[in-house]
Amino acid sequence: MTTIASLRDKLETLRVLEAERGFGNVVVPGAPLAPVDGLPPATTEVFSLFTRLEGVNFLFKPPWDLRTPEAWRSRLTDDFPLGENLQVGAEIVSMPEHLPGDTEEIEDRVGYGGASVMMRVADGHVIYIDPEDYIGAYDDPDPSHIEIVTFAPDLATFFDEYVLGEKYSRLVDVVLDTGTADRRHPRTGEYVDSWRRLLIAAGLLGCP
Repeated sequence: MTTIASLRDKLETLRVLEAERGFGNVVVPGAPLAPVDGLPPATTEVFSLFTRLEGVNFLFKPPWDLRTPEAWRSRLTDDFPLGENLQVGAEIVSMPEHLPGDTEEIEDRVGYGGASVMMRVADGHVIYIDPEDYIGAYDDPDPSHIEIVTFAPDLATFFDEYVLGEKYSRLVDVVLDTGTADRRHPRTGEYVDSWRRLLIAAGLLGCP
C-alpha cells in the first residue's frame, strides 16, 4: 500500500469513528486540487485527501495558496532567510480562528495564529522552528545556527506518522511543550488531547 492510500484509509477510519464516538474532533473529507508546478511531489495530492483536521491542539487544512496553480504563482512568500516555507498546520490558540465578520478566505490568507508546522518548498521536508527563532532569523546576520526540528522527509510521511500515527505524541511535545501529550483529566483519567484519544480508539496509536 502506498503512503497516499494509507492516509486515505486512516482518514476514513477516523472520520467514521469520530462520527460514532464524538471525541470532539473535526475530520472533513477533501476535494481534488490541481497539481502545482514547483512544489515537492504529492503535495497537492496529500491536501486533496482532507479539507480540515482539527483536534484540541492542532489544525491542519490545505493552504490557501494551493487552491489553484494560479494562486500559487501569485502567492506572497515568507522570504525566510533559510528558504521559503509553506505552513501546513499550526497550534490552535485561544483566540478565534477568524474575527467576527471575517470570511474563511481572509482567515486562510492570514494563517492560524499559533506555532506553525511548515514544509520547506525546496525539498519537501516538514519542519518546526520556534516562532521566536523564526522571527529573529530575519535580523540575524547568520541565521544558520537556529534550531530546526525535522519531522519527516516529505508531507505524506509526516501526516502518516505524526498526525495519523504513532509519532503524534512527539509532534505535540515538540510544538507545544514536553509532557503536553501525556496530560490527563484529573477526574476521568482520560487524555486531555481529543485527537490522541481518537487515534488510540482507531488503533493507530498505542496507549501506555
